[in-house]
Amino acid sequence: MNSVEDVHEVYLQRSELLDVDSRLIREFAQRVAVNAKSDREKAVLIHDAVRDEVTFGFTGGFYDEKASETLKNRRGFCITKAALFTSALRSSGIPARMVFVDISSDILRGVLNTGTQYVEHAYTEVLLDEMWIKTDSYTVDQLMFTKAQQALQEEGSVIGYGVHRSGTIRWDGTKDAFSQFLDNGEMTTLTTTRYGVFADARALYRSDNKFWNKKTLVLALLFPFFARLSINPAIDKVRSAGRA
Repeated sequence: MNSVEDVHEVYLQRSELLDVDSRLIREFAQRVAVNAKSDREKAVLIHDAVRDEVTFGFTGGFYDEKASETLKNRRGFCITKAALFTSALRSSGIPARMVFVDISSDILRGVLNTGTQYVEHAYTEVLLDEMWIKTDSYTVDQLMFTKAQQALQEEGSVIGYGVHRSGTIRWDGTKDAFSQFLDNGEMTTLTTTRYGVFADARALYRSDNKFWNKKTLVLALLFPFFARLSINPAIDKVRSAGRA
């Protein structure tokens, strides 16, 4: 890349799962940010809408669904909501990119047992005033976040139920903010690997890295039932009444 303009252009483009030019994505971004007076205000309004209009949960496609599908399904987790947030920002002319890491599977304790020590995680970097600002604070909706943090405080645990006890769902577009990937030293085993920037989840899982939760044929067949009958009911129980 030879210029700032080249960088901006790359991170405004669509990919297989970031259907930036989808009518649904365009209309969503325009609707929620209609009163924004700057790119920062626009980004914050989109962040808040992704956080609360798409509740924390899982769909049958797992990580392999387009951003517009996540928007239609009204449920998502870190990877799919990062794809939606990134797509809506790009549709609004704000450069953004997905960064992939791993995170302790204990982040999902109480709602999902992955059977692995870590799981893949995505957060978004947003380019505002020529600074890349990191966030995943859109991942968990407000009600779920409040109930999950209450459960963690009662237990004295650092992570679980989809959140970090010191995380936040507030983002003002000026500094990093995390609800899940808060690597602040409270948990020394929070993460082991930074995979880096990829176009989307498909591009990540096509790479030569070793993964914890790459979708297999068996997982593709079983996950829709698992999500509907087990994972989402456990999440909804936490959201409505406390821990599952």
